[in-house]
Amino acid sequence: MTGEKPPVGEDHAVNLVGTGAKGSRFTLSEGGRPWSRHPADSARLVFAVVLALAGLALVATYPGDLRSFSTDLVRLANHLPDLVQKGLIGLVQLLAVATPLVLLGLAVWWKRPVQMTVALVAAGAGAVSVALLQSWMDQSTPMAIQRGLDGRGWITGAAFPSASYLAGLAAGITVLSTSFSHRWRRAAWIWMAILSLVRILTAVALPVHLVTTIALGVAVGSALLVVLGSPARWLDVEAVRAALVRTGLNLENLTLRSGPATLTRTMTGQWEQQPVLVQVVGRDERDAELLVRAVNLVRVKGLDDDRPSWSADAVVAHQGLCGLLAQAAGVNTPAVHAVTETEEGDGILVTADPRGSRLVDVDDSVLSDEVLSQAWLQLSRLHARGIAHRRANLGRFTLDHDGEVSLTGFQFANLVASEQLRATDVAELVMSMAARVGVERALQGALTHMPQGELAAALPMIQPLAVSPGTRQAVKASSGKALWDETRAALQARLGVESYELTRLDRISLSRLVGIFGGTVMAYVLLAFASNWAAIGQSLSQADWTYLPPLVALALVGFVGGVWSLQGAVTVRLPFWETLQVMFAQSFLNRFTPANAGGMALRTRYL
Repeated sequence: MTGEKPPVGEDHAVNLVGTGAKGSRFTLSEGGRPWSRHPADSARLVFAVVLALAGLALVATYPGDLRSFSTDLVRLANHLPDLVQKGLIGLVQLLAVATPLVLLGLAVWWKRPVQMTVALVAAGAGAVSVALLQSWMDQSTPMAIQRGLDGRGWITGAAFPSASYLAGLAAGITVLSTSFSHRWRRAAWIWMAILSLVRILTAVALPVHLVTTIALGVAVGSALLVVLGSPARWLDVEAVRAALVRTGLNLENLTLRSGPATLTRTMTGQWEQQPVLVQVVGRDERDAELLVRAVNLVRVKGLDDDRPSWSADAVVAHQGLCGLLAQAAGVNTPAVHAVTETEEGDGILVTADPRGSRLVDVDDSVLSDEVLSQAWLQLSRLHARGIAHRRANLGRFTLDHDGEVSLTGFQFANLVASEQLRATDVAELVMSMAARVGVERALQGALTHMPQGELAAALPMIQPLAVSPGTRQAVKASSGKALWDETRAALQARLGVESYELTRLDRISLSRLVGIFGGTVMAYVLLAFASNWAAIGQSLSQADWTYLPPLVALALVGFVGGVWSLQGAVTVRLPFWETLQVMFAQSFLNRFTPANAGGMALRTRYL
């Protein structure tokens, strides 16, 4: 799409694409282009859900405080003259009625009935979801605001636009704004913010309620886009062309390349009779990358702990710098021609077009030993300069028509990489290859080009959490979990390593959750003791402490008897003090597990 309005014409026919088999998946299509899931929709959904849950938690936890705060806002709003208050309420009502009509009119003008239908469904679902919560949320609404809702506006009562109406409007804007330019998308959400602010200033809505309401609407709209997919994002090709002209690049035949939604949008063109690729990173793509990094940060420790850049231009600048350094290190990678940004803030990276096929897309017959060896050679040269690629799978290597392999995609690269990060590159590439050509052929190029120490460091990193989701899916589709063990065993045998231990990468595990829960319970118990310390101290002062030594001795006799019982029940010799510690530990575990299952499991593990 190349302007403020998407192209119209006969190519905007609407259809529904499906596989027509059991478990078939139908895909919405409009304008001859099928809808696809965009990572930015998932990022927006996560953010909206977190914000809505935070608002609902505040309403549930502090209803009294919210009523007091809202009452103060009402007193503040009462300083406005009645004429001003009624004028603001009436103006907001007029604009609230006009906004959905304008949005629907744009959708009709663009000839996008599918998107308009999905927006209407999202608006209805958002309104219903808030209506179901309205009576519960009103418990934190003070009577002063309830009385204000009985007033009159220009169209109807001051209660309009209601929370359900605002939620539906937010859901509809979420669906339709995927086809807006940055300017119009920003204008739509600024208008929603102004609408909410006026509702607060006229003392007819609570700030927390409004934030929660709009967040729920955005969540509903984003959820529909995640499930159904969304149309191709709006992209102003002329704005991209103008930004490139400022760098001295006057590209010809600039065309948007179609394909699945990723963290960048790619266009092709020609500069000085040579093919080039233009990668555009906008706000949607940046939001999607932040979600990917956030998920990795929560799940995995030590791999994505570096702070990401928050602006799109910084993202492409990082990619361009990594590409230049990689090329200087002898890596066969497309030459970087320019890094710039549009007036809307989209980052642009221009590189040479390798004009080949990704290794992940070629037939298995094309993946010869020479091709695999070239891929390992490029990675070894990159690591020699201390750079980790962080996504070094077959999808990042391109095979051109001359049989040369090049390395691309430095968006997640780390310029000052630790040994562990470089080891994840090795694990990523060897598992990506093993899923396609088998373990032996995958290791052949690695043993030829990678240093022995780096391969040894990669051995504990050959595990699902250390590689990208695409590689995990490829391994799962190939041989499942067995391929991980087979690859580690083969590499261990080739290196002659006697033993190794897998690196603990999971940041959240069952043991950690149990520890957090136990720590929380312990803190709660300690606080309960502290709050009743006076009564506890009085009780202790009346106790007869002469009974304490024999009571402690009697309590310990049972643990010593447990040691002797366990020592007499097995044929191996058990050390007394270590076994005594096990007795203490099992006594603790039996307090939390049914039928003494925790103690039995601990004894079994100890033996």
